[in-house]
Amino acid sequence: MNQEIDNKLLIAVVKNDDKSIRLFIDICQSIIFGALKLFDQIDYQDKQDLLQTIIQKKIFGLNGDWVGIKKFRGDCKFSSFLYQITKNETLSYLKSKGMKYKPKTSSLDDVHNLFNKNANLEDNLSLQYCLSILKNKEQKIMKLVSKGYKQREIADIMKEKPNTIAAIISRANRKLKKCMQDN
Repeated sequence: MNQEIDNKLLIAVVKNDDKSIRLFIDICQSIIFGALKLFDQIDYQDKQDLLQTIIQKKIFGLNGDWVGIKKFRGDCKFSSFLYQITKNETLSYLKSKGMKYKPKTSSLDDVHNLFNKNANLEDNLSLQYCLSILKNKEQKIMKLVSKGYKQREIADIMKEKPNTIAAIISRANRKLKKCMQDN
C-alpha cells in the first residue's frame, strides 16, 4: 500500500470516524514497516513490536488522544513525519539494546564499489570474467550502473519498471560477488 495520508483523513481520524481510523492505521503500518526494513540488525518480531509501540504511543497516544497527529505541524507530508518518528524510536531501541545502527547499503552502492575500487590487473580480469557469465540483460544493466546511471534512468533505457531493474541489479550483484569470491 503506497498511499499518502492527506489532511482530510487526519481530520476524520481525530473526529473518531471508524472507517478513516482503520484506513489510517493500515497506511501508517505500511509506512512504518517500510521504514523499519532499513534496519537489518533488528529481527522481524522486534520490528513488529516496534511497529505496535509506535502506533500506540506515538500516534494513537496512551490516552487515545491522537498525540501524533496533534504534534504534526503540516510543514511536510505526514508520511515523512511518521518516518522521522519511526527512525527516532528505532534508534532509541537500538541504543537501549547496546546495538549500533548499520545503514543498509543499496545494490547500486555495492556495484559502484565493485567497479570503482582500485583493483589490480588480476581483480579486473576476474571482474571481467564474472561479468561475462551474467545473462545479456544483466550485463547491459551492470554496465550502465558502472557508468553511474541511476535505477530510474536504466529503467527508461531498458524499457522496464524500476522495481524490475532493482531486482536484476540485486541478483546480478549477488552473482558477481559470489563469482569474485570463487575466483
